[in-house]
Formats: sequence, structure tokens, C-alpha cells
Amino acid sequence: MEETSEVVSVTSETNLVEELDDVYEALRAYLDFKGIDQEHFLKVVAKNEQKRAALQNLLRWKLKNLVERFPFRVFPRFGEL
Repeated sequence: MEETSEVVSVTSETNLVEELDDVYEALRAYLDFKGIDQEHFLKVVAKNEQKRAALQNLLRWKLKNLVERFPFRVFPRFGEL
């Protein structure tokens, strides 16, 4: 898709916002073309974002506990990267 390649090649934040707007408009047009309700689509997006956030929190918690269990420093502590 032309819009996505333009997003990758932008050189300023202003241009990035403009190109992302183009991608968003293309997505909205495709949803309309396929007969997908935009509100329904956005609810699915929000639900999936919550799932990803929960998984990220779980992984952070597990990594933190793993690092704390071992006296030697195999992993960098949070904030040291």
C-alpha cells in the first residue's frame, strides 16, 4: 500500500502525522467498502489493546521476579537499558 511506504520514509513529525492520517483514511475507506462498522472495529481494537497490555504486564512481572531470584546479574535491571 502506497500510504504505508510513505509513512516509513517521512523525515519530520509533521509529515509523519500527515501520512498517518492518509493511512487512517485508507483504512476507513476499506472498512466502509467491506461493510464493517467503524465502531465495532474500534471496539475490537480496544479489546486487543487491553489483551496486549495485560500480557506485557505479566511478562514484565515474570522477568522482574526472575531477576530478583538470582543473586548474580545475568539480566540488566529495569531502567538500566
